[in-house]
Amino acid sequence: MHRLLEAVDLPGGVWLEAGAGHGSIIQATKQVRDDIVWSAYELREECRTALEREATAVRIGDCLSMTPGEHTKQLRRVSHLPRYHVCVMNPPFRLAFEFLQMALQIADYVVMLQRLNYLGSRKRSEFFRQFHPDIYVLPDRPSFTEGQTDSIEYCWFVWGPPENRERSVGNYQILARTPVEERKAVTPGSPRLSFETPLEAPILSNYAQAPLEQRTAPLGDIDERYNPLDPEAFDNTEGL
Repeated sequence: MHRLLEAVDLPGGVWLEAGAGHGSIIQATKQVRDDIVWSAYELREECRTALEREATAVRIGDCLSMTPGEHTKQLRRVSHLPRYHVCVMNPPFRLAFEFLQMALQIADYVVMLQRLNYLGSRKRSEFFRQFHPDIYVLPDRPSFTEGQTDSIEYCWFVWGPPENRERSVGNYQILARTPVEERKAVTPGSPRLSFETPLEAPILSNYAQAPLEQRTAPLGDIDERYNPLDPEAFDNTEGL
């Protein structure tokens, strides 16, 4: 996360981490930024205590099944703005597009950590051709288990405000390497996992561990309500 923040000028303000786990992305961001108020979504109740130490507002439950009104109520706990300034997330591969659809509707900037080969899909190709993100590649492979690095390259996908999203090309950059001492450090607050690259490594989303019946969003289907250019596509006053 540090290398990304060195490369990308993301605004301060109200940020959301979706699928936050124990809050490792929030923790890493706090080490270098003090101009952010945090909200967090997470599926598992056992993560609540750790998240409440890091975020001002925490919602436990399936964020993919939330109504627009429920998103707005969560936002109102930290701000009276109509949208988050930034949503940052590391969703499971199978649900990444559902997370992305949600995030683009409720945040000005969307930052998603995902496999680099997420770009290589016939099903998603039209979306990426029309709404191309900026891409920031991690030079250090992440590790999800002690001493074992992931065999797949990862990157940060970054989408800007709605008025700038429709484009067929984006910026591409390889981030600076993280020093060995930093990579071997233990990530605070994440007792379940250890990382070779703790500040850049994906946090295993609890959605990936949840039973299929708890994953209420369709896997890979495009929501017909979705329009990444229209912040009003979801009525954010519903349910208030």
